[in-house]
Amino acid sequence: KVSALLTGMAGISLAFVTLYSYLLTSPHIRLEQVVIVGVDEEMKKNLLEMAGLSFDLSLLAIDLDDIQKKLEKHPWIRAVEVEKQFPHSLFIRVEKEEPRALVAADKLYYLNRYGKVFKEVGPDEAVDFPVITGVVADEVDREKQVGFSFQVLQFLESQKEPWSLKNLSEIHVKKDGEVSLYFSFLPAAVKLRTQNLDSKMEELKRVAAHLSSTGRLHTVKAIHLNYGEGAVVSFRKG
Repeated sequence: KVSALLTGMAGISLAFVTLYSYLLTSPHIRLEQVVIVGVDEEMKKNLLEMAGLSFDLSLLAIDLDDIQKKLEKHPWIRAVEVEKQFPHSLFIRVEKEEPRALVAADKLYYLNRYGKVFKEVGPDEAVDFPVITGVVADEVDREKQVGFSFQVLQFLESQKEPWSLKNLSEIHVKKDGEVSLYFSFLPAAVKLRTQNLDSKMEELKRVAAHLSSTGRLHTVKAIHLNYGEGAVVSFRKG
């Protein structure tokens, strides 16, 4: 009886192995279509090449984790989800990186919408973003400086013209957290810290409106907002 039982189990195991081997190459669930969403046509082609998919195998033979890891190596890809859709399709959902600013360190890098540096800027890539300058070589201090700058970027995203992120040219940040903002329409540096940005922005608007109404805005060198209430304005000589 034991011998018969073992023989039966061996036969069942062999049947499963044979069935699985057949399914790995079965034309009934063979990969015929790959759908990629979240990127343009040019990047779709690049991702297909990186995935190295073979249309000779069935969906069962495709390792989803392996494909995901391959595609996430692309510098412009933040996240990837891969799903098998039987009988013949593979669905890939891609989250592409979105630059919010440039970070000028030893080289020029992109900062994404989560406040993370994700790649070096290439020679033919877009650079029409605010630039974060003043970052130091030390990794810990640099991360803090980028964090201070990112707080400002997030805050300005909700501001209306002309104080919106669209008109911000540069953020110069020091190790102690003080930042100097340079707007494209304002011939002055705006110096502040990242605490209480709401109240400081309202004070900046009042000061700028007063200087504009008195015809002195174009002579301003800097507007300092680090003195509790109010602001200190320095003017250019001559």
